[in-house]
Amino acid sequence: MTAHAQSTSFYPLTFTPAFESTNKGQLKLMNTADGMEHTFSLVGVGEKPLALEHLVLHCTANQRKTVSIRVPNVTNQRLQYHVSSDLPIITGAKTISVLSLQEETFDVALLSRRRGDYSGALCFVADGKPFIEVDSDGDEVGGPAPPPTPDLEGYTVWYSLEVHVLPAPCIASIPVSCAYRSATEVDIPITNPGSSELTLQVALQGDELHGANELVVSPSSTEQYRLTYQPLSVGIKSGSVIFFSEKVGEFWYDLQLDGMTAEPVTLSPMQCELGRSSTQTVSLANPTGDPLLLEIQSPNTHNYSLNTKSPLVVPPKSTEDVLLSFTPSALGRDRHVAEIVFVSEKLGTLSYNVSGSGLMPRREEPLLQICAALGLTGTTVIPFTNPADLSVMATVRLTAESDASSWSLLLKTASDIALSPHSTLYIPINFKPSVMKAERGRCSVEICCANGEAWNAVDGTPVYKLHFHYPIDGIPEYTLPCTLKKQPKVVCVANSRVEEVFEAPLCAAEPG
Repeated sequence: MTAHAQSTSFYPLTFTPAFESTNKGQLKLMNTADGMEHTFSLVGVGEKPLALEHLVLHCTANQRKTVSIRVPNVTNQRLQYHVSSDLPIITGAKTISVLSLQEETFDVALLSRRRGDYSGALCFVADGKPFIEVDSDGDEVGGPAPPPTPDLEGYTVWYSLEVHVLPAPCIASIPVSCAYRSATEVDIPITNPGSSELTLQVALQGDELHGANELVVSPSSTEQYRLTYQPLSVGIKSGSVIFFSEKVGEFWYDLQLDGMTAEPVTLSPMQCELGRSSTQTVSLANPTGDPLLLEIQSPNTHNYSLNTKSPLVVPPKSTEDVLLSFTPSALGRDRHVAEIVFVSEKLGTLSYNVSGSGLMPRREEPLLQICAALGLTGTTVIPFTNPADLSVMATVRLTAESDASSWSLLLKTASDIALSPHSTLYIPINFKPSVMKAERGRCSVEICCANGEAWNAVDGTPVYKLHFHYPIDGIPEYTLPCTLKKQPKVVCVANSRVEEVFEAPLCAAEPG
């Protein structure tokens, strides 16, 4: 090499270890111009060798497969390798000899009793001893054996392995069908022809399958393995039940799972007085791991309503409670039968059958209040909605417990008022107190069918008129005269007591 003046030059040096070891050496460079020698001490460390190759192998459970693997020898001496592997599913010869600077093929057998993915290594380790060839009589061939080569002891060639064991063909394919929100059981007969007890490990593939994880079969007998299929969604899916034992290996059954649309659910019957509403809760479960989108279909919106809008989103692995309200429009069960449907891509159609009964109105409506100053008028408006699906004639009456003169009904006509179905009549009422005393009034609305027919019979007796009652409390108020509007003033020194008398006239108060 040439080293130019006043510069740095590099001498290329390559270290290629043949096996795992530490090697020492020297590099000498002599200047041909003046004869000066430069010596460099070298240490080369041969580390654990990398895998010669990463092999991906495939085989089938309970079926033997042979694979040929090349084994090289890059040394100048014939080597005998000892073969080992950390995978129990791999078998083969214990040793293999390879000529110097050549390679041989080594056959390994793959046999796994069950499916799965395995990873490991296949190692070929030289023992450093010379290979001695013998003839058929056991005599050495080729003269005396060469001396041992300690430097080659431990020389290793190895492969990283990735083995994929596929399942063997199934014993049988079993169709199983079941409606969503239901469960069905399947019995699979397992026979033990042997003379000893057989214990099988059981694995179920499919989130919708449930069963025991072990089955024990007595000698020369048959046991039924029972599994339960409970679909979490609708549609066709695949599942399997896998049996395994070290004695017999793995065998399995394919399951063709058919999740069908759920059967309709009948809700508890509802009942409510005409003109009012009652409720019950409908629980919607989402057993899947994704949000569930439900479209709501409810054709009978006059009598039934939900406290949510469509579409309804149910979070994963949770339950959403929806409030169902029932508002009757007739006495009895007529026109009160409906089907509420929730539609989903995953769960199909979820149908709920609901029925309700309209009862006679007997309870009073919530109490109303009117506040008015003495001698002045206070007004309130009562909205009355026709609860029926047919036209009615309404009559309005206003009564008082004591002073009827304090109350007045502001309707042009109070009888034979025609109301179409579900329309509203606004009833204005005045209260004008003359004394400082609370008054209780009552507004009553009487309705009958416009066609003169009776409502549905109650206890066998025809009903022609329905009554709705609205209690009203009239509260009088008193305003102080202008001469008394000045606020009284009381002055007192700390830690002392002062008493003052303040007189206020109670105008319009009843004696006593």
